[in-house]
Amino acid sequence: MSSLLKEKNEDNDPILIDQYIQQQELKQKYGENLLNVLKNYSKGDFDLFNQFIQTLDYAIKSADNETGNNIKLALYEVLDYSEELKKDLTRTIYNVLLKIRSDKYNKIRDPKSYLFMSIKKQLYFGQVK
Repeated sequence: MSSLLKEKNEDNDPILIDQYIQQQELKQKYGENLLNVLKNYSKGDFDLFNQFIQTLDYAIKSADNETGNNIKLALYEVLDYSEELKKDLTRTIYNVLLKIRSDKYNKIRDPKSYLFMSIKKQLYFGQVK
């Protein structure tokens, strides 16, 4: 990843995001729709996009540990419910980011934690149990 950040500036961020997606094989892991939601919400800001990916990865690991199931395998591998799980996760993330963006009264004190808990809750109570 450090090679990606050598020439970082705002003009390069959308290019860095696309390179990062390819290098980390994120499209295969999460699907194109979820990545489009994260790219749109981050508005081409690589650091913000990277924070979303790190939060998503951490939520998956945390849900894996708590449930004892291999959610990562269910999400990344071609299993019967893999695509459905990705759709549910994409819908959850979209709704959470929309709610964070429209939070006029600052009811959401820690947006990153809210996103993390929402992802974890979706994975924990979602399709994989």
